[in-house]
Amino acid sequence: MNSKLSLLLYGIAAFLVFMVLTWLLKLAGGKLPVEDGFLDVYRQQDYIIGIVIAIVLTFSHAQKRKLKK
Repeated sequence: MNSKLSLLLYGIAAFLVFMVLTWLLKLAGGKLPVEDGFLDVYRQQDYIIGIVIAIVLTFSHAQKRKLKK
């Protein structure tokens, strides 16, 4: 697989894992809005934090791969 595609998939997976963990924490804390539906669970800040974490993890993963070569 192309390395750029692999890094893109890694970043998407990191973002999705963060969003699932955020959803689980809100579910455990009782902070899920029942009336608003599934899409209103996340705030804009959650998306921004998720993107930043995905970028940092992807960059770290790419640097680690470069060191192994």
